[in-house]
Amino acid sequence: MLSIPSGLPAPLRTALLLIATGAAAVLLLAVGPQEARAVVAADCIAGEYFDGAACVPIPLGSEGTGGASDGTGSTGTALCPTGEYRSDASTTSCVPIPLGSEGTGGGVGGTGSTGVALCSVGEYRSDASTTACVVILLGSGGTGGASDGTGSTGVAQCVAGTFRGDAATTPCRAAAVGSYVTTAGATAQTAIPLGSEGTGGASDGTGSTGITQCDAGSYRGDAATTLCIDAAAGHFVAAAGATAQTPCAKGTFQAETKQTSCDPAPRGSHVPTEGATTSALCPAGTYTASTGQTACTPAAVGYYVPRPGSSEQLRCLTATETGLSRCPAPAATPAPSREETPERETGDEPLSPQGDACPPGSWSATGTSRAGSSCTPASPGTFVAEAGATAEVPCPPGTYSDAFGATECTPAPVGTFVAATGAMDPTPCPGATEPGATECPETVAAPVIDEVLEPTGTTSVWWWIGGLALVLAAGGAGFVLLQRRTGALAAAVDAGSGMTASTMTAIPGLDAAASAPTPAASSSAPNVLEWDEARDGRPDDENGPPPAPQR
Repeated sequence: MLSIPSGLPAPLRTALLLIATGAAAVLLLAVGPQEARAVVAADCIAGEYFDGAACVPIPLGSEGTGGASDGTGSTGTALCPTGEYRSDASTTSCVPIPLGSEGTGGGVGGTGSTGVALCSVGEYRSDASTTACVVILLGSGGTGGASDGTGSTGVAQCVAGTFRGDAATTPCRAAAVGSYVTTAGATAQTAIPLGSEGTGGASDGTGSTGITQCDAGSYRGDAATTLCIDAAAGHFVAAAGATAQTPCAKGTFQAETKQTSCDPAPRGSHVPTEGATTSALCPAGTYTASTGQTACTPAAVGYYVPRPGSSEQLRCLTATETGLSRCPAPAATPAPSREETPERETGDEPLSPQGDACPPGSWSATGTSRAGSSCTPASPGTFVAEAGATAEVPCPPGTYSDAFGATECTPAPVGTFVAATGAMDPTPCPGATEPGATECPETVAAPVIDEVLEPTGTTSVWWWIGGLALVLAAGGAGFVLLQRRTGALAAAVDAGSGMTASTMTAIPGLDAAASAPTPAASSSAPNVLEWDEARDGRPDDENGPPPAPQR
């Protein structure tokens, strides 16, 4: 190893040092005879100091003192102060320890650091006047460091929704799914009670800052979730804070989600299972007369149910078994055999080999009563208008038939309507003011007449009503019983001489008493009008309203 005398001048020692380290391949030095001189502090380079006899290296962890600003000429050394270190021998001064790191190799007081290292996980250093990293308090997290938790340069208290309770971690972490943290500086998270949900957190269910009870119609029963969920279709949640949903009972259903109750099956339908989302119509031949039924009731003997979804059974005298969807026709009278047929007189036309045509109101597959078939009466809801029919025809909308063997359908009376084909009875409708209605209009209040009507020669009904009111007021109570078969009542007022006279015109088909009614004796018994055959399908000699359908 090359030894360089310390007594040589600084330029010469530097050149020799370069030769010794291989920094220069060739060094031409012309040194003439010169006198030797003593080494002084000014001869010391950066990283050296003068110890009184020679320039020597400054120890790491210390810095040179008493020298120039460029680091040369140091006359002494001092330990690096707290918060600084020196690890480079080519330098003279100590440098600050970076925040998030701490000094190493120094003394107990934090001086004399010869190196630096990043703060460990769970530690930080944010004060430049210190040398060592410090432990992050629980409930707080390190900031400004690396993703692995080292090198934290600061610390911050955990906010609501986050916590830190493990010293082996650095950052605060969000409350997990199914948990929440309400306050800042928390060291632990709390499980969300079942029947409640977390609030204020992220969309993934983490970081909840509070809780609230599940609303009615929703529930939460899984601890691994954060939010309440809506009751599914076919289920319900009646009260708030529920941990489970309840399936709809038999006889009820629910088509919507987030519901607090189930709906009963409507009349004419049923729900045979739990958790149903819809009800099922009762098939023809069965019915339900009340809501919330789990099964349909078969039509009893003596009744039938022609349509699906019915809430009542209809009377049928020929029904001898239960569950019928059609009313059986009365037993048809078979056509007489040729042996039973009286012989025709000489000259009569021979019998047709095809048989006799079925009369109106009946039909057969062949249209005749021969060829192995007999005529069948048209069923209720149908009619047969012509002889020789091969099928019955459903009654069109606005009409119905309620008996076998109809040759025509009956128009729906005033106050009723028939919307579908094949009707066996009309439906009540107060707004139907004309016979044969196919839909039910809304009931409209009678208009208020606030103007004076001038009488004319053809003014009939209104003046008749007024005149009748005057007659009743003068002579007591009376009534006129009219039959549909006898005709219609009309009246006319002769306005030729103004309002001083009125004349009642006789109507064909009525007797003199009907054309000019006189006041009847006062009676406490109420007036009774017979139900018209057109309204209930029965002869006029049967009084009273039609019987109610059997349920």
